Order: sequence, then C-alpha cells, then structure tokens
Amino acid sequence: MYLRSYYLRPYFFRFSLAFVLLIGLAACRPNHSPNHSNNASVASAPVPTEAPPASTEASVTKAATNDTPSETQIATAPKTALVFRGSMADQRAYVPDAITSASLKILENITPEKAETQFRELAQTGHQIIFVTDPIFSQATLKVAQEFPQTRFEQADAYRGAANVSTYSARTYEAAYLAGVIAAGSSKSFRIGVIADTPSAEHIRNINAFALGAQSQLTQIRVRVAWGKSAPAIKTALNTLLSEHVDVILPMTAQKQIAELSAKHPVATISWLAQAPANQTNPPLAEVSINWMPYLTDRIKAHAENRWEAHQIWWGAPESIISVSRLSPKVPTQIVQRVNSQLSDLQSGKLHPFAGPIIDKKGVHLANKGAVVSDTILKSMSNYVSSVRGHPPTN
Repeated sequence: MYLRSYYLRPYFFRFSLAFVLLIGLAACRPNHSPNHSNNASVASAPVPTEAPPASTEASVTKAATNDTPSETQIATAPKTALVFRGSMADQRAYVPDAITSASLKILENITPEKAETQFRELAQTGHQIIFVTDPIFSQATLKVAQEFPQTRFEQADAYRGAANVSTYSARTYEAAYLAGVIAAGSSKSFRIGVIADTPSAEHIRNINAFALGAQSQLTQIRVRVAWGKSAPAIKTALNTLLSEHVDVILPMTAQKQIAELSAKHPVATISWLAQAPANQTNPPLAEVSINWMPYLTDRIKAHAENRWEAHQIWWGAPESIISVSRLSPKVPTQIVQRVNSQLSDLQSGKLHPFAGPIIDKKGVHLANKGAVVSDTILKSMSNYVSSVRGHPPTN
C-alpha cells in the first residue's frame, strides 16, 4: 500500500505554522481507541470547493518560527526529515503544516539509487527521526539504520523493521470501500471499474474492498478491472473499460494521465490517495485519502519524550487517518449521507469492509457469517471476490 500511503485531504500544503504547533498538538496525545473520532475527516457535503493552489514551497527546509514560546512547547524538538520518492505535492498523506521549522527537512524526488547516500547524510547531520514514505527505499533504510543505531527511522509499507526502524502502513482498503459506495451510488450504467498497475496483494485487497463497498449500495453491480503500467498500457486499459460502458473509474495508478484521457469521455473518476489536479477538466466525484499527520505527531512526540520504540502498525479509520473530501455535486445527497455514516461506523469498529460471509472466486471461504477476514488473509489476498469480473493476472 503505497502511501505512499497514503495522501490526504482536505488539508493543504501551508507552511505558515511553526514546529511548536506540532508539539502543542502532540501534548494532547491522540486517543486511538476504536471510538475516537474527534480528529476524523468525514465526507463533506456535496458542495463544490475551489481547488487549492499548488504549493510553491514544497522544497522549503526552513520556515519562520514562532517568536512567542508556547506553554506546551518541548524544549528539545528532534531534527526530523521527510523523504519522498516524488513530489510532496503528490503525497497528500503528509501535510506538515504544523511541523515546518528549522527542525524539519524535506527531501523530494529521491531515486532508489541515491537513497542510501541521502539517508546517511541525514543521519550524519544530526537528524534524529527520519520518515521514509515509500517502500522502495526499505533496503536502504535498513542498511543505513544499522550504521546509525541512534537514529530512528519510520519506514512506510515495509515488512521488516529493526531495533531503530518502525514500519507503518494504512488500511487503504477502508478508503477503497468508501470509494465503492460513491462509485455505485453515482453510476448510471451500473458498471464501474478500476485501473491498477500491479496485481499485488494490496491492489487485489483494495479492488475487492471497492467491489464490496459498491455492492453494499447496489447488490447487482459488478466491477471491471484493467491493468497497465506504461502510458500506452494505461490508455489501452481505459479504452477497455470504456468499451464495456464503465462510467465511474477508480484509478489506482497514473491518475494524471487517466484524468486527462477520461476528460474526453463520459466517465467520472474518484481521486485515489492523491490530490486531484487543480485544473482537471472533469473534476473527480470525490477524493479518498490517508492522513498520516496523527501518526507523525505521535511518533515525534514519543521521540522527544524518550519513549520511542520500534513497532509495526497498520492503522485505519479507528485512528482517524481515513478521509473522504471534496465530494462533487454529482454525488447524490443520500450517497454523501451514507458515506458519512459508513465512515463513522468504520471509525467505531461497527463496520468492517470484509465482514463475512465472504467467498472468493475460487470458492475459498475467507470469512464465515459473523466473522471478518483476518489480517493474515488480507495481507496475502490473491483472488477476487465474486462481484469482480475476471481473475487477477498471474504475472
């Protein structure tokens, strides 16, 4: 799950607040119990909102600090780094409004070949906690972490950590489930689709959740899936779905390209874990996203208070990181209300996207009635549920 992970709305890249605000927020450490919903981002009313201007400060590593000390300020705020494979503007999961100061450094457009060198330089220059936001850097993280045992690393979407490496992932399937509700409720052809690049367990899990969410709204609906990595393959995938009269698409890859191509056709999209282009001709029906700021806040404060410990977490709606925002007026009011209600149920634990009975297309019982699919099965999911047409590619 990439977060990569996971992309955030409706917050925007304003770098006007000082690092002390982060500490102030962290002083009231979030309660991550299933009933905690004070910081949740619930679906907005179907009123169009103006897209925020693109940030021109994404590469800023130092911002003005607050001259007035805060009563909740921690005197020894750790030097922190955020590392992105691409542009931070495309990573709405990380919105460091409150952590921009001399203590924060942001590295963008880092290639896997340069990751080790960059991580080593961060550690050598006294950065005490480094958030690595793409799993492609996992090996580099582990190698450099071994060289600098006093530096703490937070690695997104990795399967292996270390004494000074925590791993964090998001239950993106919860966001996919809500996207399915929106898609089914907005479709007129009763045919919705997904475009993805790799048949990983995460993508198959999200596709299944999208289908189950759609089916919760419209039992007879079916999901079409098309695969593609390269630009020509993405175009072919889109044309395949259009030929099958799909009128709502969840693009899990190449969102900008799909947005440009789909603008020429009578098809709607849902923005998936990324900010929709501000000048998109055909704005998405909604943005579903992940907000990692509660986690960043919690971990930075833990480091500052000398209680940081390595862990592996898989957060979701109960921890208030799932967000639905910027719903289009094209989404029916009753669907907006349903999304709000289901997000609330996800946060409280009342709703689980993979509540049984669930049987995959090979006849395997994933969960019986009254049970939910286990995390072990979710993390290794390889087959579609019955409401998804076809089968995942084997390559």
